[in-house]
Amino acid sequence: MNHFLRRYNRRFRRDVKGITPDALATLSGYEFPGNVRELENVIERAFAMGAREQITLADLPPLGTSSVSTVSAPQSGTVPRLADVEKDLILRALAFYKDDKEAAASALGISRRTIYRRLKEYGML
Repeated sequence: MNHFLRRYNRRFRRDVKGITPDALATLSGYEFPGNVRELENVIERAFAMGAREQITLADLPPLGTSSVSTVSAPQSGTVPRLADVEKDLILRALAFYKDDKEAAASALGISRRTIYRRLKEYGML
């Protein structure tokens, strides 16, 4: 996990020192059917959602259900569209950073221009 912390500290320009004991216990208790890639995605998501000094339980997705998104799939059993998941994540980042597009873009690893383009596509500009 330290490898991922170092990687995402550089990418997101942060100084996350570690993972709280309860978050570590949750991660340790989950079997990660996606193997190490799923663990990496969980750590990256914690950074994208604003983890600062330590990754806490609140920074983690609900493990054991869908760690991809909080957008629920339709009852027909289909997977949500990528555009819907992307829109949800962008809007959540903007809400977290109180509509600071520069901070949201940086946290998501995209450009501010991309945020504006997506918001225009969503009819929100």
